[in-house]
Amino acid sequence: RGQQGLGETILRYVLTFGALPSLNEAVNNGMESLLSGEADVPALLALQLGLALNYTKAGMIILIMLTGGEAIEDYALNRAGNDLHSLLEKSPGLSHRRISKH
Repeated sequence: RGQQGLGETILRYVLTFGALPSLNEAVNNGMESLLSGEADVPALLALQLGLALNYTKAGMIILIMLTGGEAIEDYALNRAGNDLHSLLEKSPGLSHRRISKH
């Protein structure tokens, strides 16, 4: 039981400190982050319930999904910005217009 108890304790600390950035964002931005969808309220509630009810493994899965989703979103935003910048660099700076004489 000693090794398992230590493992559970470590998981609880990881869950607690892993959830702090998301909780901090939700608290600091208040209702704005909740209404805009920036704060993933169901995931944050599930994390807290996982801690409270001692479902640490389920909480870890939710934490991985939450942080992984944020990382993928950041990557996608960065990639889209780079692609847009690349398109703008390739756009013509000067154009000519032909007027037909009908």
